[in-house]
Amino acid sequence: MNCRFPAFLGFLIAIGSMVPAEAVLISEFSPVQKFQAGEPPIPRDRQIFELSGIRNMDFSGFLLAIGGEQGRFGTIDSAQSIMGRFNDNGILAIELDDVLDPTATFVLTSSFTRAVGFDIDDNDDGVINVNADFGLVLDAIGVAGPSNDPVPRRLYGSQLGGQDFALSVVRPQQIFRDGSFGDALFAVDRLSPGSAIFNTAGVDVSQVLNFDKDPFTDTFNAINPTARVTAVPEPSSLVALLGIAGVAARKYRRRTIAAARI
Repeated sequence: MNCRFPAFLGFLIAIGSMVPAEAVLISEFSPVQKFQAGEPPIPRDRQIFELSGIRNMDFSGFLLAIGGEQGRFGTIDSAQSIMGRFNDNGILAIELDDVLDPTATFVLTSSFTRAVGFDIDDNDDGVINVNADFGLVLDAIGVAGPSNDPVPRRLYGSQLGGQDFALSVVRPQQIFRDGSFGDALFAVDRLSPGSAIFNTAGVDVSQVLNFDKDPFTDTFNAINPTARVTAVPEPSSLVALLGIAGVAARKYRRRTIAAARI
């Protein structure tokens, strides 16, 4: 009797038992530091990335930035180690070196053994085709630049079990996750008249959703704003809202599958 399969199955079960019940996620960050309204809270060559996880838990991992513009498709332009402890709200805010402006994909991983400059898309078609040795991909968010940026653009978040923002007409100054731990992601534009809040489908939901705190002010080291529907949206907007929620609800399963593939 060939016993290799049972042994391999046992290995998979052991690996599965190490996946935390509450995944660590990217909770909030400013993808374009230099475009923040007013003075940034830290020097412009530094940037804050906030994570959400299990309160009072120690964490270590890596934050990667993958290029998505012509000349750097799939190139890992930044890889920074993260270490710290989640606070009583399950929030960990880390100050890092300034990372890429959009268009880019930001990836939170358990480990990273490649070097900066490694290319995970060596034929530049927008599909990951090279083993990146990411370890367990905890979260991935692709942020597209504005519609007047050079095209084409490449985002890799959804391929890694995360989410990608659709192309918008602005450079978002802030990305935040609903209630820090929720599935929905929002991109904030504070600079245009009236301001706007886009979901990952690129729909402005600022007139459809009501937040329990000001969504145009960053909430580093605190729980993010939580959204509630306060107006009846147009059918197309409603479909977009529900569609994104349905896709995001499968995030954890896709993350696990993506980690197994890499």
